[in-house]
Amino acid sequence: MVSELIYDPDEFFNSQASSVSFRGPILIILMAAVTNLITPLIIIYRIATAAPQEVRSFVMFIGFLGGISGLFSIFIMWSLTSIFFHTAASYLNYSGSLRETALLSGWGFFPQVLTGAYSAGMTHYVTGQIFTPENVNQEQLQLLITSVVRNPASSWISFISILGVLWSFFLWTLAVKNYYGMSLKRSAIISGIPSLVIILLNSYTLINHIL
Repeated sequence: MVSELIYDPDEFFNSQASSVSFRGPILIILMAAVTNLITPLIIIYRIATAAPQEVRSFVMFIGFLGGISGLFSIFIMWSLTSIFFHTAASYLNYSGSLRETALLSGWGFFPQVLTGAYSAGMTHYVTGQIFTPENVNQEQLQLLITSVVRNPASSWISFISILGVLWSFFLWTLAVKNYYGMSLKRSAIISGIPSLVIILLNSYTLINHIL
């Protein structure tokens, strides 16, 4: 099923539109959420290991909050994009259910599983090169964190994330087209709006890494 999503997504969504799967897209959303959670946990673990003893508890608490936000960000993004797709299609007088729209749009998060795994792997490598398991003072710790942010690998992670969003845009376009029976142009416009917002957010992160 995943191979068809990759190699023949138009036919895949044409088939899914008539028989919407539940387990597949839910599994993809869960996997995307988990891979999105791993990266901040790696960073916080590295920082907490190197941080002075007196601030480790605070760092772990901040890391816990960051991990939770990373976990739920995928679910929030999924909900907002699904609602937008359904609302836009309804406004244009296309009929369909929000539930099935959400399930079909869930397949569009498959690229986020891959980019999230790539981000986690690169973050593990980069932070492992910079942080060492020994106490440093707060000023040194700040320099280490800056080194991670300014590392070329961090910019590359943001760039790969943008490519992942473009892939998601392509999948969402085909999902909306096949489910609602609209033209490719209309479905591309509908899918392009939330995709553009996500790309702008990722581009802001990329620019911060570069500058």
